[in-house]
Amino acid sequence: MFSDPHPEIAMSQNPLPAGLELLLETYTQSLSDVSFPDVDAAILQRQVDALHQMHERARALEAELADLTRDLRAEEQAATVLFGRALDYAKVFAADKPELQATLSQVKLPKVPKAPKLDKAAGPKPKKAKVVRADKRKAPPAPPDDDKAGDERAAA
Repeated sequence: MFSDPHPEIAMSQNPLPAGLELLLETYTQSLSDVSFPDVDAAILQRQVDALHQMHERARALEAELADLTRDLRAEEQAATVLFGRALDYAKVFAADKPELQATLSQVKLPKVPKAPKLDKAAGPKPKKAKVVRADKRKAPPAPPDDDKAGDERAAA
């Protein structure tokens, strides 16, 4: 009946469903002079105000959680890269130490987590520069053979 509490679903701007909004409007207009033991326009309005406050608080916490999650992923990525470098150094150091090599061979680093997503408002991601390996480059055209050029001039 109310907004879905799942964070993956965006909360609506108005947490009060349309049917309840209509009932509140009815109590504030047509039934403004009527009071039941535990329900009247003022009580309903206080409930709506409390609902709006809680809704805004939940939205702020969701935004904070998204920021913290993004920061956590970045920190996990940095830690994985750092530990990978530490393992590489240790392997070089252990080149002549079989016992240490055996220990290090048991270390399994986790996959590097994906980089945090950029805020779409920040604009498009910069394009990566295309790197062409030296052995994949096209060779420049060969200069004309001087002898042939001379023959062509003589024939002309």
